[in-house]
Amino acid sequence: MKTKNLEKRLAGLLGQALGDLKKDTSSISVRLNIMVPRDGFLSIIAHTSGYSQEELTIKLAGNQGCAGESWQNGVEVVGDRTKKHDSDWDIPPEEAQKVNKNLKSIISVPIYDPDYYDSFLGIGPIIGILNADSESIYAGELLDITQIVLRRYALRIAEILEEYSNA
Repeated sequence: MKTKNLEKRLAGLLGQALGDLKKDTSSISVRLNIMVPRDGFLSIIAHTSGYSQEELTIKLAGNQGCAGESWQNGVEVVGDRTKKHDSDWDIPPEEAQKVNKNLKSIISVPIYDPDYYDSFLGIGPIIGILNADSESIYAGELLDITQIVLRRYALRIAEILEEYSNA
């Protein structure tokens, strides 16, 4: 019950974030998801619409894909899939086959633990990753459109994740 409520609250927040993104850019297609560590791998726990069931089962180690790099290094990572392929991101073949082949761009933003995050230095323990991806725009455009909104929502997502981890 606790997990379903968490997923519902996070999905609602992702829907709001997507709405904010679409205010100025209604013609683009963007999807959002949240990954957290489960059983030693980053796994999707909440998402907006548009993902296949297979995509939702992707599991990445802490250094694989944009999400893994963001997790490992504590920075936003932008992936241009028109220039860099899944093998370049150290994604195992069995997970790479689950990735939507039409994606052009991905951005991964770390979600920091709000109790220990130093906003001045921009560092702290990472508790999850907020991802945005698109089939319709390239990496630089996706970054320009999503960066501020994703950062703002990453803080709100962190508060919800922490609330559930402390319950």
